[in-house]
Amino acid sequence: MSTNHASLDRIRLTGLSARGYHGLLPFERTEGQLFTADVTVFLGERGTAVAAVTDSVTDAVNYVDVARAVVGVIEGEPVGLLETLAERVSEAVLALPRVTAVEVTVHKPQAPLDVAFDDVSVSISRDADSAAAGAGVAAPVEEPAVIPTEPPTPVVSAAAPAPIATPVPAPAADEAAPATGEEAGLAHGAPQAEPAAVFSPEEPLSAPPAPGVDAVLATPEAPIAGQGPAVAAAPEPVAAAQPAPQPPVDPLTVRPQAPVELVIALGGNVGGVVPSLRTAVHTLRDTDGIMVTNVAPLARTAAVIDDGSEQPDYLNTVVLATTTLSPREVLAVCQDLEAAAGRVRPRPQGPRTLDADIITYEGVTSTDPELTLPHPRAAQRAGAGG
Repeated sequence: MSTNHASLDRIRLTGLSARGYHGLLPFERTEGQLFTADVTVFLGERGTAVAAVTDSVTDAVNYVDVARAVVGVIEGEPVGLLETLAERVSEAVLALPRVTAVEVTVHKPQAPLDVAFDDVSVSISRDADSAAAGAGVAAPVEEPAVIPTEPPTPVVSAAAPAPIATPVPAPAADEAAPATGEEAGLAHGAPQAEPAAVFSPEEPLSAPPAPGVDAVLATPEAPIAGQGPAVAAAPEPVAAAQPAPQPPVDPLTVRPQAPVELVIALGGNVGGVVPSLRTAVHTLRDTDGIMVTNVAPLARTAAVIDDGSEQPDYLNTVVLATTTLSPREVLAVCQDLEAAAGRVRPRPQGPRTLDADIITYEGVTSTDPELTLPHPRAAQRAGAGG
């Protein structure tokens, strides 16, 4: 930077946090994650001298405005790189009155890495002069695509004779008729069906009566000759309607009539594991239908894997609770916890920012592939990750 800020007055805000949708991976743009910013605002040569005398916020840089500007950028338009996000934060802060320079550090503690880490951050320093110079650099402009509006008008030479339209004979009556359903099906490759019988208006719908026999329509007022008055036929007995068979009830979708005991295992081995576990427990405490009764201390265990690969150790805890939610509703809560922690699944049994599993749900057993109860490795998951 062009100015030495070592002796300048400054205001520092650390740990400004908000949920953003920045990153290069698709899930980062849809699920979002936590971003944190540390901002140091430099106030120029006079610094805080005027505000210290007047004791008026109008003569100072209001740190509330700084915080709102930073959070607004984090929650705003998504970008791909932390570098871009830090640059936009610096621009928003430098736009405030009396700010002459700024130092910005943007943290991405839930970055999708497949190794254990505590934080990823980018730090930049900008002053008002460099920001103004950068604003004068024009971004490359893409050439607009040429979209034809109308087809070009053909040029006809005066010497060339105009083309004479050849009359097209009208189609015969049978050609002009629309294609039948069978013909339309053949045109589209549909399977042929047996042609239905077609009756001509001149053809009788039934065989004519035998000679000497008169066709008589028997009605109550017109009895058949020699048989006396017509008698109405007795109605056919109507069979009682059989109730439709009811589909079997999925026990995983049934809510209990009273609270039942629930055990959930939480663990992770990449990213900010401890903050993710702490956030997951707080979320469970705030979830309607779940009452957390106890939380086990953190335990470090080796990852349970079958493919021979190596992974960092897991940090685990177990949550005891009661619930009035159905098993599938509790499963949805666990999946939301994993998504909020930025979990990605690059491969089965891969590293995880957060793993949330239902170990037992009182009174329910299930072999459903999506939710097996008790958990297949219930004894291991109570104290190990994987």
